[in-house]
Amino acid sequence: MPTVIVDAFLFEIDGTLIDSTPGVLNAWRKFGKEYWFDPDAAISGMYAPEVLKFKGLE
Repeated sequence: MPTVIVDAFLFEIDGTLIDSTPGVLNAWRKFGKEYWFDPDAAISGMYAPEVLKFKGLE
């Protein structure tokens, strides 16, 4: 594995710099289709572990 030396690292996960909403929605829809549950339940505000527990997939 190559080594990367940097002076700084920016880790952005809250959507301040990049709107990741379309990608997140698409990922939930694909995941829901694969695991047979309604992705709108996850998209509407449940956290991923809660959705999995609700659907008996944990």
